[in-house]
Amino acid sequence: MIEFIKWKKPSVIMDPRENFSRKTVDAELRYDPLTGESSRLSHFGMIRPQKEDLSAQDTPEASQRCPFCPANIDAMTPKFAPEILPEGYIQKGETRVIANIAPYDQYNAVVVMSHKHLLTLDLITRNILKDAFEAGLEFAQFVSEKEQLDYQLFGWNYMPPSGGGLVHPHQQVFLTEDPGNLYRRAYLGSQEFFRRNKHSYWEELCTVEEKKGERFIGRKGASHWLVSFAPLGVLGEYLAILPGVHTVRELADKPLHDFIEGLLCLFRYFEEKNISSFNLALFFAPLRQNERHFSLHARIIPRTVLNLQLKPPDTNVLQVAYQEPFSVYYPEELCEEVKPFFEK
Repeated sequence: MIEFIKWKKPSVIMDPRENFSRKTVDAELRYDPLTGESSRLSHFGMIRPQKEDLSAQDTPEASQRCPFCPANIDAMTPKFAPEILPEGYIQKGETRVIANIAPYDQYNAVVVMSHKHLLTLDLITRNILKDAFEAGLEFAQFVSEKEQLDYQLFGWNYMPPSGGGLVHPHQQVFLTEDPGNLYRRAYLGSQEFFRRNKHSYWEELCTVEEKKGERFIGRKGASHWLVSFAPLGVLGEYLAILPGVHTVRELADKPLHDFIEGLLCLFRYFEEKNISSFNLALFFAPLRQNERHFSLHARIIPRTVLNLQLKPPDTNVLQVAYQEPFSVYYPEELCEEVKPFFEK
Protein backbone atom coordinates (compact mmCIF):
# COMPACT_ATOMS: atom_id res chain seq x y z
CA MET A 1 0.00 0.00 0.00
CA ILE A 2 1.27 3.46 -0.92
CA GLU A 3 1.10 6.08 1.83
CA PHE A 4 1.15 9.83 1.22
CA ILE A 5 2.36 11.30 4.51
CA LYS A 6 2.42 15.05 5.14
CA TRP A 7 2.46 17.38 8.14
CA LYS A 8 1.48 21.04 8.42
CA LYS A 9 4.08 23.21 10.16
CA PRO A 10 2.43 26.51 11.24
CA SER A 11 4.72 29.35 12.27
CA VAL A 12 3.54 32.52 14.05
CA ILE A 13 5.14 35.86 13.11
CA MET A 14 4.41 39.55 13.72
CA ASP A 15 4.21 40.73 10.13
CA PRO A 16 5.78 44.16 9.32
CA ARG A 17 3.82 44.25 6.06
CA GLU A 18 0.59 44.36 8.06
CA ASN A 19 1.57 46.75 10.86
CA PHE A 20 3.19 43.92 12.85
CA SER A 21 -0.12 42.14 13.28
CA ARG A 22 -0.07 38.51 14.36
CA LYS A 23 0.00 36.11 11.41
CA THR A 24 0.25 32.34 11.00
CA VAL A 25 2.35 31.16 8.05
CA ASP A 26 2.12 27.51 7.05
CA ALA A 27 4.88 25.28 5.80
CA GLU A 28 4.45 21.59 5.07
CA LEU A 29 6.66 18.55 5.42
CA ARG A 30 6.11 15.63 3.03
CA TYR A 31 7.72 12.22 2.67
CA ASP A 32 8.35 10.51 -0.65
CA PRO A 33 6.13 7.39 -0.62
CA LEU A 34 8.89 5.22 -2.10
CA THR A 35 12.15 6.39 -0.54
CA GLY A 36 10.86 7.98 2.66
CA GLU A 37 12.99 11.07 1.95
CA SER A 38 11.51 14.35 3.20
CA SER A 39 10.68 17.46 1.18
CA ARG A 40 9.30 20.81 2.30
CA LEU A 41 6.65 23.10 0.87
CA SER A 42 7.35 26.67 1.94
CA HIS A 43 8.34 30.17 0.79
CA PHE A 44 4.98 30.41 -0.99
CA GLY A 45 4.87 33.32 -3.45
CA MET A 46 8.48 34.27 -2.78
CA ILE A 47 10.05 32.70 -5.89
CA ARG A 48 8.81 32.96 -9.46
CA PRO A 49 10.31 31.69 -12.71
CA GLN A 50 12.72 34.21 -14.21
CA LYS A 51 12.97 34.02 -17.98
CA GLU A 52 16.33 35.31 -19.11
CA ASP A 53 16.84 36.85 -22.55
CA LEU A 54 19.53 34.70 -24.15
CA SER A 55 19.39 36.34 -27.57
CA ALA A 56 22.93 37.65 -27.04
CA GLN A 57 24.02 34.01 -27.19
CA ASP A 58 22.45 33.55 -30.64
CA THR A 59 25.07 35.39 -32.68
CA PRO A 60 27.73 34.35 -35.22
CA GLU A 61 30.39 35.26 -32.65
CA ALA A 62 28.87 32.96 -30.04
CA SER A 63 28.65 30.12 -32.56
CA GLN A 64 32.29 30.61 -33.55
CA ARG A 65 33.32 29.89 -29.93
CA CYS A 66 30.94 26.93 -29.43
CA PRO A 67 32.48 23.46 -29.83
CA PHE A 68 29.08 21.92 -30.63
CA CYS A 69 28.25 24.14 -33.61
CA PRO A 70 28.64 22.44 -37.04
CA ALA A 71 31.71 24.45 -38.12
CA ASN A 72 33.63 23.40 -34.98
CA ILE A 73 32.38 19.99 -33.90
CA ASP A 74 34.83 17.91 -35.97
CA ALA A 75 37.90 19.81 -34.80
CA MET A 76 36.94 20.79 -31.24
CA THR A 77 35.23 17.72 -29.77
CA PRO A 78 36.77 14.37 -28.84
CA LYS A 79 35.99 11.06 -30.51
CA PHE A 80 35.56 7.68 -28.89
CA ALA A 81 38.43 5.23 -29.18
CA PRO A 82 37.94 2.93 -32.21
CA GLU A 83 37.48 -0.16 -30.02
CA ILE A 84 34.43 1.55 -28.47
CA LEU A 85 32.94 3.17 -31.59
CA PRO A 86 34.71 2.44 -34.89
CA GLU A 87 33.64 5.79 -36.40
CA GLY A 88 34.43 7.67 -33.19
CA TYR A 89 30.87 9.01 -32.87
CA ILE A 90 27.24 8.26 -33.75
CA GLN A 91 25.33 10.50 -36.17
CA LYS A 92 21.52 10.52 -36.45
CA GLY A 93 19.98 13.43 -38.33
CA GLU A 94 21.40 16.57 -36.74
CA THR A 95 22.23 14.69 -33.54
CA ARG A 96 25.79 13.62 -32.88
CA VAL A 97 26.92 11.43 -29.95
CA ILE A 98 30.48 12.30 -28.97
CA ALA A 99 32.84 11.43 -26.14
CA ASN A 100 32.75 13.68 -23.09
CA ILE A 101 36.06 15.52 -22.84
CA ALA A 102 35.70 15.44 -19.02
CA PRO A 103 33.89 12.13 -18.35
CA TYR A 104 31.92 11.31 -15.20
CA ASP A 105 32.53 7.58 -15.62
CA GLN A 106 34.32 5.09 -17.87
CA TYR A 107 31.73 5.41 -20.66
CA ASN A 108 30.28 8.92 -20.89
CA ALA A 109 28.75 10.38 -24.04
CA VAL A 110 27.51 13.86 -24.85
CA VAL A 111 24.51 13.96 -27.19
CA VAL A 112 24.66 17.16 -29.23
CA MET A 113 21.01 17.51 -30.18
CA SER A 114 20.91 20.01 -33.02
CA HIS A 115 22.90 22.14 -35.42
CA LYS A 116 21.18 25.23 -34.00
CA HIS A 117 23.16 26.93 -31.24
CA LEU A 118 20.24 28.42 -29.29
CA LEU A 119 17.25 26.09 -29.28
CA THR A 120 14.42 27.62 -27.25
CA LEU A 121 11.57 25.42 -26.06
CA ASP A 122 9.26 26.48 -28.88
CA LEU A 123 11.85 25.26 -31.41
CA ILE A 124 12.28 21.78 -29.92
CA THR A 125 10.42 19.42 -32.26
CA ARG A 126 9.42 15.77 -32.15
CA ASN A 127 12.14 14.90 -34.63
CA ILE A 128 14.86 16.64 -32.63
CA LEU A 129 13.84 14.78 -29.47
CA LYS A 130 13.41 11.48 -31.31
CA ASP A 131 16.86 11.65 -32.91
CA ALA A 132 18.52 12.69 -29.64
CA PHE A 133 16.95 9.96 -27.51
CA GLU A 134 17.39 7.28 -30.18
CA ALA A 135 21.05 8.18 -30.66
CA GLY A 136 21.65 8.07 -26.91
CA LEU A 137 19.90 4.70 -26.69
CA GLU A 138 21.99 3.39 -29.57
CA PHE A 139 25.16 4.35 -27.72
CA ALA A 140 23.96 2.77 -24.47
CA GLN A 141 22.94 -0.47 -26.16
CA PHE A 142 26.13 -0.64 -28.23
CA VAL A 143 28.36 -0.33 -25.16
CA SER A 144 26.14 -2.68 -23.14
CA GLU A 145 26.78 -5.42 -25.67
CA LYS A 146 30.53 -5.05 -25.09
CA GLU A 147 30.63 -4.40 -21.34
CA GLN A 148 28.76 -5.86 -18.36
CA LEU A 149 27.53 -2.54 -16.98
CA ASP A 150 24.04 -2.71 -15.52
CA TYR A 151 23.13 0.97 -15.28
CA GLN A 152 22.51 3.52 -18.01
CA LEU A 153 22.00 7.12 -16.92
CA PHE A 154 20.44 9.70 -19.25
CA GLY A 155 20.48 13.34 -18.16
CA TRP A 156 19.69 16.72 -19.67
CA ASN A 157 20.71 20.10 -18.24
CA TYR A 158 18.73 22.57 -20.33
CA MET A 159 20.00 26.16 -20.25
CA PRO A 160 22.36 27.73 -17.68
CA PRO A 161 20.15 27.75 -14.52
CA SER A 162 20.08 23.94 -14.72
CA GLY A 163 23.86 23.67 -14.68
CA GLY A 164 24.17 23.57 -18.47
CA GLY A 165 27.62 24.96 -19.24
CA LEU A 166 26.75 25.65 -22.89
CA VAL A 167 23.46 26.92 -24.31
CA HIS A 168 23.90 24.67 -27.34
CA PRO A 169 21.43 21.85 -26.50
CA HIS A 170 23.04 18.63 -25.34
CA GLN A 171 22.33 15.63 -23.15
CA GLN A 172 24.54 13.26 -21.18
CA VAL A 173 24.57 9.46 -21.29
CA PHE A 174 26.83 7.32 -19.18
CA LEU A 175 27.08 3.67 -18.28
CA THR A 176 28.22 2.65 -14.85
CA GLU A 177 28.31 0.05 -12.10
CA ASP A 178 27.22 2.68 -9.56
CA PRO A 179 24.06 4.61 -10.54
CA GLY A 180 24.05 7.19 -7.73
CA ASN A 181 22.24 7.82 -4.49
CA LEU A 182 18.70 8.61 -5.62
CA TYR A 183 18.68 5.74 -8.08
CA ARG A 184 19.90 3.40 -5.34
CA ARG A 185 17.18 4.48 -2.90
CA ALA A 186 14.46 4.25 -5.56
CA TYR A 187 15.65 0.84 -6.73
CA LEU A 188 15.86 -0.64 -3.23
CA GLY A 189 12.48 0.87 -2.37
CA SER A 190 10.92 -0.65 -5.49
CA GLN A 191 12.46 -4.00 -4.66
CA GLU A 192 11.18 -3.93 -1.07
CA PHE A 193 7.70 -2.81 -2.17
CA PHE A 194 7.52 -5.72 -4.61
CA ARG A 195 8.69 -8.16 -1.93
CA ARG A 196 5.95 -7.01 0.48
CA ASN A 197 3.10 -6.47 -1.99
CA LYS A 198 3.88 -8.86 -4.89
CA HIS A 199 3.37 -6.17 -7.51
CA SER A 200 5.14 -3.10 -8.90
CA TYR A 201 5.27 0.16 -6.97
CA TRP A 202 5.30 2.13 -10.24
CA GLU A 203 2.22 0.44 -11.62
CA GLU A 204 0.37 0.97 -8.34
CA LEU A 205 1.48 4.61 -8.15
CA CYS A 206 -0.05 5.28 -11.57
CA THR A 207 -3.27 3.52 -10.59
CA VAL A 208 -3.60 5.19 -7.18
CA GLU A 209 -2.72 8.68 -8.41
CA GLU A 210 -5.10 8.44 -11.36
CA LYS A 211 -7.89 7.36 -9.02
CA LYS A 212 -7.16 10.15 -6.51
CA GLY A 213 -6.89 12.73 -9.29
CA GLU A 214 -4.98 15.26 -7.17
CA ARG A 215 -1.58 14.97 -8.87
CA PHE A 216 -2.32 12.87 -11.96
CA ILE A 217 -1.89 15.07 -15.02
CA GLY A 218 -2.89 12.59 -17.71
CA ARG A 219 -1.71 9.96 -20.16
CA LYS A 220 -0.04 10.10 -23.51
CA GLY A 221 -0.31 6.57 -24.81
CA ALA A 222 1.82 4.34 -22.60
CA SER A 223 3.26 7.27 -20.62
CA HIS A 224 1.62 8.40 -17.37
CA TRP A 225 2.32 11.96 -16.17
CA LEU A 226 2.16 13.11 -12.55
CA VAL A 227 3.25 15.95 -10.32
CA SER A 228 5.49 14.55 -7.57
CA PHE A 229 3.95 14.35 -4.11
CA ALA A 230 7.28 15.29 -2.47
CA PRO A 231 9.01 17.44 -5.13
CA LEU A 232 12.76 17.74 -5.55
CA GLY A 233 12.70 21.20 -7.16
CA VAL A 234 11.89 24.72 -5.99
CA LEU A 235 9.38 25.07 -8.85
CA GLY A 236 8.04 21.54 -8.36
CA GLU A 237 8.79 18.25 -10.09
CA TYR A 238 7.09 16.20 -12.79
CA LEU A 239 7.16 12.43 -13.18
CA ALA A 240 6.68 10.52 -16.41
CA ILE A 241 6.22 6.78 -15.85
CA LEU A 242 6.10 4.03 -18.47
CA PRO A 243 4.89 1.07 -16.39
CA GLY A 244 5.46 -1.55 -19.09
CA VAL A 245 8.96 -0.38 -20.04
CA HIS A 246 11.98 -1.27 -17.93
CA THR A 247 15.41 -1.34 -19.61
CA VAL A 248 17.07 0.64 -22.39
CA ARG A 249 16.32 -2.27 -24.72
CA GLU A 250 12.58 -1.71 -24.30
CA LEU A 251 12.34 2.03 -24.97
CA ALA A 252 11.67 2.07 -28.69
CA ASP A 253 9.17 3.32 -31.27
CA LYS A 254 5.75 3.52 -29.57
CA PRO A 255 6.78 4.08 -25.93
CA LEU A 256 9.44 6.60 -26.95
CA HIS A 257 6.89 8.39 -29.14
CA ASP A 258 4.44 8.53 -26.21
CA PHE A 259 7.08 9.90 -23.85
CA ILE A 260 8.06 12.58 -26.36
CA GLU A 261 4.41 13.60 -26.86
CA GLY A 262 4.03 14.15 -23.13
CA LEU A 263 7.30 16.04 -22.97
CA LEU A 264 6.15 18.44 -25.70
CA CYS A 265 2.93 19.07 -23.73
CA LEU A 266 4.99 19.89 -20.66
CA PHE A 267 7.21 22.22 -22.69
CA ARG A 268 4.14 24.17 -23.85
CA TYR A 269 3.15 24.61 -20.21
CA PHE A 270 6.69 25.73 -19.33
CA GLU A 271 6.60 28.35 -22.09
CA GLU A 272 3.36 29.85 -20.79
CA LYS A 273 4.75 29.99 -17.23
CA ASN A 274 8.10 31.53 -18.24
CA ILE A 275 10.02 28.39 -17.28
CA SER A 276 13.00 28.24 -19.60
CA SER A 277 15.35 25.80 -17.87
CA PHE A 278 15.09 22.32 -16.38
CA ASN A 279 16.89 19.13 -15.40
CA LEU A 280 15.64 15.85 -16.86
CA ALA A 281 16.78 12.38 -15.85
CA LEU A 282 15.71 8.93 -17.08
CA PHE A 283 15.80 5.99 -14.66
CA PHE A 284 16.06 2.58 -16.36
CA ALA A 285 15.97 -0.82 -14.71
CA PRO A 286 19.36 -2.54 -14.67
CA LEU A 287 20.14 -4.96 -17.46
CA ARG A 288 19.45 -8.15 -15.52
CA GLN A 289 16.73 -10.75 -15.79
CA ASN A 290 13.56 -10.56 -13.69
CA GLU A 291 13.98 -6.90 -12.72
CA ARG A 292 10.37 -6.10 -13.57
CA HIS A 293 9.64 -4.25 -10.35
CA PHE A 294 11.48 -1.13 -11.58
CA SER A 295 9.69 0.74 -14.38
CA LEU A 296 11.29 3.35 -16.57
CA HIS A 297 10.50 6.79 -15.24
CA ALA A 298 11.68 10.34 -15.86
CA ARG A 299 12.05 13.18 -13.40
CA ILE A 300 11.71 16.68 -14.86
CA ILE A 301 12.65 19.50 -12.49
CA PRO A 302 12.18 23.14 -13.58
CA ARG A 303 15.06 25.46 -12.70
CA THR A 304 15.41 29.22 -12.42
CA VAL A 305 17.50 32.01 -10.96
CA LEU A 306 16.06 33.98 -8.05
CA ASN A 307 16.38 37.31 -9.86
CA LEU A 308 17.84 38.60 -13.12
CA GLN A 309 20.13 41.18 -11.51
CA LEU A 310 22.40 39.02 -9.34
CA LYS A 311 21.27 35.71 -10.89
CA PRO A 312 21.55 33.70 -7.67
CA PRO A 313 20.78 29.98 -8.20
CA ASP A 314 17.62 28.39 -6.84
CA THR A 315 19.65 26.17 -4.50
CA ASN A 316 20.79 27.09 -1.00
CA VAL A 317 22.15 25.53 2.19
CA LEU A 318 18.94 23.54 2.73
CA GLN A 319 19.28 21.58 -0.52
CA VAL A 320 23.07 21.49 -0.80
CA ALA A 321 24.29 20.93 2.76
CA TYR A 322 21.23 19.34 4.36
CA GLN A 323 20.09 17.51 1.20
CA GLU A 324 16.53 18.69 1.92
CA PRO A 325 14.49 19.75 -1.13
CA PHE A 326 11.83 22.42 -0.90
CA SER A 327 9.19 23.71 -3.28
CA VAL A 328 7.30 27.00 -3.36
CA TYR A 329 4.20 25.41 -4.93
CA TYR A 330 1.68 22.84 -3.78
CA PRO A 331 1.87 19.88 -6.21
CA GLU A 332 -1.91 19.65 -6.34
CA GLU A 333 -2.18 23.25 -7.58
CA LEU A 334 0.52 22.69 -10.21
CA CYS A 335 -1.36 19.64 -11.45
CA GLU A 336 -4.51 21.68 -12.11
CA GLU A 337 -2.44 24.22 -14.05
CA VAL A 338 -0.67 21.74 -16.31
CA LYS A 339 -3.61 19.37 -17.03
CA PRO A 340 -5.12 21.45 -19.86
CA PHE A 341 -1.84 21.28 -21.80
CA PHE A 342 -2.13 17.50 -21.93
CA GLU A 343 -5.68 17.69 -23.25
CA LYS A 344 -4.79 19.63 -26.41
